[in-house]
Amino acid sequence: MSLPPSDLWLGVALGGALGAVLRAGTYYGVELAWPSAAGGRWAGLGPARATLIANVVGTLLLVAGLIWAPTPAPIWRPFFEGFWAAGLCGGLTTFSTLNADAIRLARGGDRRAMILYLLAMASLGLATASLIVWAPGP
Repeated sequence: MSLPPSDLWLGVALGGALGAVLRAGTYYGVELAWPSAAGGRWAGLGPARATLIANVVGTLLLVAGLIWAPTPAPIWRPFFEGFWAAGLCGGLTTFSTLNADAIRLARGGDRRAMILYLLAMASLGLATASLIVWAPGP
């Protein structure tokens, strides 16, 4: 077994950097638009709100890109495969943060919010992927 081509690694690195920046921007954007300190219905979720949004948007981008993106020329294929799926969408979405947010909610005494958060994450992710899979192509 040989290592993947260097183009793939470059794509993963560049896409991952962009995805991570988008993820951080999502957190700060959500906090600016709906500050946790302001209270309200979703304030108790804190950072979990941004994780939910980032994961749903990442699912949308991943599935749409895999289904609707034109196939790149063979010379560019390794770069774009690494850039899109593992890089950009992998950097934007995060399963580990989802788990950390759920634990944080449970430790804060809000187990109901934790359960609703996990159910919302799973439902919205599956619904988003399903909409893209069954939608007519562009």
